[in-house]
Amino acid sequence: MKVGDFRQDESFSYNDRGDVVRTVIHRSGGFAGMPDVDDQHESEYVYAYDDHGNWIEQKTRTLGKAGEFGREESVRRRLLTYY
Repeated sequence: MKVGDFRQDESFSYNDRGDVVRTVIHRSGGFAGMPDVDDQHESEYVYAYDDHGNWIEQKTRTLGKAGEFGREESVRRRLLTYY
């Protein structure tokens, strides 16, 4: 995405099940009258799956320096019912 001098690039990596396992967002530039930015945000996603192969828990973590895990951002859980 590019608006004026501001640019945001996003990339996504997926596992063999089609679930997002990593995102990288890089922002650079800025808008008139505001300071320029140049930062990068990386997150990794870890899943737990049920017996049917569907994810029932997704943990999102922000990566720290040198690829180390930072703080855990969130945990999403799904309750699936099969008939």
